[in-house]
Amino acid sequence: MLDVGANTGLYSLIATTVNRNLEAHAFEPFPPVEMILRANVDLNPDNHVKVFPQAVSDQMGTAKLYVPLQDHGVVETSCSLNSEFKEAHSEVLNVEQTTLDEHMKQYPGKKIVMIKIDVEGFEDHVLNGSRVTISTHRPIIVFEVLPNIDANKLEAIRRQFRYDSYRFRDNRLVPDDVIGYDPDSWNHIMFPSEVGVPAELKDFI
Repeated sequence: MLDVGANTGLYSLIATTVNRNLEAHAFEPFPPVEMILRANVDLNPDNHVKVFPQAVSDQMGTAKLYVPLQDHGVVETSCSLNSEFKEAHSEVLNVEQTTLDEHMKQYPGKKIVMIKIDVEGFEDHVLNGSRVTISTHRPIIVFEVLPNIDANKLEAIRRQFRYDSYRFRDNRLVPDDVIGYDPDSWNHIMFPSEVGVPAELKDFI
């Protein structure tokens, strides 16, 4: 599992607890949150989670990470490479960035079963940097569709790679004829069209 925008590691830890044979690669570029992520992984030593302090995009090198105003008193969950995600920022950090295709060159024997992306409006860049990975492994892909983003880019990627998309709503999966913003359902999941929805999830449609 590739967990892009892992934050404190909730989904990586849940996934590797449910499936003890699963290894999660958790990407988190914001240093204060990365520290919490590593602490959570250390508290759960039996889980197979590897932490990578990198942003994920469609380019290698360095990138600017935009940190929202820190005026809420809780762990920050909304850092992004997307400068337009928030109107104001408390700081801008230079961070290392990679692509999932480049990352997977280091793990040629691994089979990717899922990619989870939570990068505050930069999802299409992550997917564009994952073309080889998606074509080769055909993973399930979980992602957000936020307001004020160009969902047409996500729809174009879906069609190109022949995926079926659903959104989570009221404890069920609702088919997306076209990927778009739904104010009641930000989270979406895509399955390779040739495989479809796994049998264990069909009761939720």
